[in-house]
Amino acid sequence: MNRIKTLLGFLNDDPNDTFVLYSLAQEYTSAGNASESRKYYHLLRDVDADYIGLYYHLGKLEESEGNHEVAEKVYVDGIELAGRIGDSHAHGELEGALAMLRMLLDE
Repeated sequence: MNRIKTLLGFLNDDPNDTFVLYSLAQEYTSAGNASESRKYYHLLRDVDADYIGLYYHLGKLEESEGNHEVAEKVYVDGIELAGRIGDSHAHGELEGALAMLRMLLDE
């Protein structure tokens, strides 16, 4: 939790710091706190909806929590963004995650 406290301190200095918001979401995921993780991913999306890395990780978080429809929407949003900004790597990762989710749901 020490890293979380440090990151929260950084966030107090700049509440719109996308790296800090992303890092907090990741730290809370690692700590097993899905609700706080989700909160920071959504804050990040509010601050910078083009922060492409959040879509894969938020989708995975929602998927792990059994929120499959939400995860699917997050992946689709990320795929659209990746196409718009020309990030072929993120596009491929998100398409793969979406395909795996849909395959699991079809079983």
